Amino acid sequence: KARSCKYSLAAEVDAHRLIKPNHVLWWRSHDGIRILDLRSKTRFRLAGTSAHIWDNLLQRCSRDDIVAALAEVYDAEPEQLYADVDDLLRDLVRQELLLQT
Repeated sequence: KARSCKYSLAAEVDAHRLIKPNHVLWWRSHDGIRILDLRSKTRFRLAGTSAHIWDNLLQRCSRDDIVAALAEVYDAEPEQLYADVDDLLRDLVRQELLLQT
């Protein structure tokens, strides 16, 4: 099922739009998403649900679109999926891998 994700660069968390800063590089690997913070030289790996969320974020999907995409893959209640998405987004903001506008 195709989604039309046309919102800002990324979803919103706590009523703030999110963007991926230029100091953050990412790529797909055989086991998920790899992220490199060029400022701190720190590497991160996202796998499973986290990798799906990241992929959808960078396709400019809304939070609702991300949860709908996860619901197609994972057997979980929507409330749990929203909580998982919000937890990851807040963690990515805390690590400065996403910035709030």
